[in-house]
Amino acid sequence: MCPAGTTLTDCNCYSDGDSCNGAETKQDTCLAYNSLDGHGVFAQARCVAMPGQTLCPAGWVFSDGDAASCSLDASWCGKRIAVASADDCAHECNQRAKCLGFTWDLVGDKQCRLHSEAGPTSKFGNSASTSGRVFCSKAWTR
Repeated sequence: MCPAGTTLTDCNCYSDGDSCNGAETKQDTCLAYNSLDGHGVFAQARCVAMPGQTLCPAGWVFSDGDAASCSLDASWCGKRIAVASADDCAHECNQRAKCLGFTWDLVGDKQCRLHSEAGPTSKFGNSASTSGRVFCSKAWTR
């Protein structure tokens, strides 16, 4: 569990040997799993403080990951919208019936990408913990 004022953005399993059998995030907790008869397994949680910035607006659920940029429909393939905040990106998504989630870059160019998926399809490389990108899903879709 992360300290107050921070958000869990990544969860990994660590052991001195080969005892790890994966890790996952459940709510705001990082869980690590032992392989059969494994010992010394630890959960490594990455908790990030982003002063003045919540990861997702009210009514939206944060997930660490990304989805294909062409997932809304063919006309959106590769399109990005420059917005000032995650709230603005949520507004863009709410204007489109097929939009169930969005990714937004917390750092850098503040790009908004709209998605028909209700959650990320990929975690590798494009996540809050590695690139400052968050995936927000409409709360009712999860």
